[in-house]
Amino acid sequence: MLIQKKPKLNLYKKLEILQLLLDNEPFVYSLDELNEQEIIEAQNFIWEKTLEFGIRIKRDDFSKEEILKDIKSNKEFHKEKQCKEPLSKCDGFDCLYSNKACAMEKIELQINAMSDIIKTYLKDFDSSENNTTD
Repeated sequence: MLIQKKPKLNLYKKLEILQLLLDNEPFVYSLDELNEQEIIEAQNFIWEKTLEFGIRIKRDDFSKEEILKDIKSNKEFHKEKQCKEPLSKCDGFDCLYSNKACAMEKIELQINAMSDIIKTYLKDFDSSENNTTD
């Protein structure tokens, strides 16, 4: 039996997300049009870009903990929602399949936090570039 995989996040969607991350506007991207696998990949892509911008802009001053302190953890979200499911479902992406609305809320919060972090990095970078003399 042939098992068909759901399509992955394509290059066009990644570029669209990247453009939104680089714009000096609030991050607005509809995850509703994506399937579960694409949502996971979109979140992972934004996480990777957040790390990349942090490393490139902050250099030696960069730490992953700096990013994590601004993102609500799965444990905090799970407790806040008073979820009856085991935390392990929230830590992975199991909840995306069993309670999509809750998972989408958590993912959107995390994505928005990462977007804000990237925009702060870019603003700091722009300020430091404008303050340098030739």
